[in-house]
Amino acid sequence: MNFKKVVFILCCASPLLSLAKERKIDLKVDEWDNSTRSLPSLPVLTYDGNILYVYSDIPLIDIQIQIKDASGYIIHSYNTSILAGQRYSFLMDLNHSHEDYIVELIHGRKMLWGYFIIHENQ
Repeated sequence: MNFKKVVFILCCASPLLSLAKERKIDLKVDEWDNSTRSLPSLPVLTYDGNILYVYSDIPLIDIQIQIKDASGYIIHSYNTSILAGQRYSFLMDLNHSHEDYIVELIHGRKMLWGYFIIHENQ
């Protein structure tokens, strides 16, 4: 196989390989009321190692994203706005392997949360 073909194949495959480790965070929405206009659809959260990704079909203006450790201590807090259809990434400085974390999204009086674990081999 010639060199250009190999480089082309590697370039095409590299984005697919980077997404292979990305994991979805299941959000807890027990008391979420979809009839309110503040957040009619749920954002999607995923993570890959120390990178948190947030995607929303609707704009989320003035949303707070908090990352907490298992004891509830806030490790990171981001105040941001997320445009509809855009995927945002946040670098989390998490140095603990096999640690349980909680992510909270706070928008007005609404809150979503989910649990995730960082493994050494991620």
